Amino acid sequence: MWTIINQFLNLRSKTMLCGQAYVRQLTGAAAKADRGGGGGAAALSQVALHCMHGLLAARPDFNCASDLLQSVVPAMAHRQGLET
Repeated sequence: MWTIINQFLNLRSKTMLCGQAYVRQLTGAAAKADRGGGGGAAALSQVALHCMHGLLAARPDFNCASDLLQSVVPAMAHRQGLET
């Protein structure tokens, strides 16, 4: 019984770490256009923001939702011409 519980907890921990890494990659990609990244930085930023919007819409209870919102809200304000 304890083996199954430990396996579950290990899987949960690994899943959380993967989710956090995914969020870091998305927020980094979204910020590249703001840092003046050349080439396809603006397009990559838009794709990353689109992925973040989709994740928030599909899973608003996602553990890293607050991290996603820190990137999405300023981008939405910028798109609307508002200051953050």
